[in-house]
Amino acid sequence: MKAFQLKIAIKNSKPPIWRRFVVPSGITFSQLSMILNEVMGWSGYHLFEFEFCHQNLKIFEDLEDAWFGGMYECLEANGTLIDEYLKEDGWFTYTYDLGDQWDHRVTVETVIDDWEWNYPQVMKYKGECPIEDCGGIWGYYECLETIADKDNPESRERLEWMESQGYPNTYDMNGMNQRLKQMYFYTWGRMDTRCQNELVDEVWDGKGLTAVRMKKRGTSGARNRK
Repeated sequence: MKAFQLKIAIKNSKPPIWRRFVVPSGITFSQLSMILNEVMGWSGYHLFEFEFCHQNLKIFEDLEDAWFGGMYECLEANGTLIDEYLKEDGWFTYTYDLGDQWDHRVTVETVIDDWEWNYPQVMKYKGECPIEDCGGIWGYYECLETIADKDNPESRERLEWMESQGYPNTYDMNGMNQRLKQMYFYTWGRMDTRCQNELVDEVWDGKGLTAVRMKKRGTSGARNRK
């Protein structure tokens, strides 16, 4: 089965927060967004956008409500398969939560032609997922500085709020891979053109994702990268 080895990293995170994982081919960008959110640790409740800046291309849902003044070509995430746009050694930006602007650089490390599983898998990771609704990466770091300063009168209240948001979000790679296997497995059929919020309930009900079976391009395997 054709698949893509990807590395997703939160831009401006220091030390870097990233995940290396494999996602099989044949899904839409709306479905990919669900997997990216799951792999990173995001709730998935916010809007998202893909940008291929070298192609002046944006991919997102609800295309009819957007306007970019002709600067970009725009495609519907729920009607566009990932395969044509994920090229080996290429990269794109994935933005989660268009208000807080969590920007991620997603690198296509290699294209795999003989992936044997019908679900995504995380291979390696670094860092815990930040909390949401905190103002993006800089807001998150401001929160960490506040709770670290015990002389700050807001320290305790801020920590309690962060804990209510799941802080610290300890990453369990084995548990994540089990979750991906149980919830994001592929069955084969026609392209599923539903939006992300329409797919969530079926994924939670254990129905998995419907993908288009793509042809192999030859023989290759995942390369090990540090």
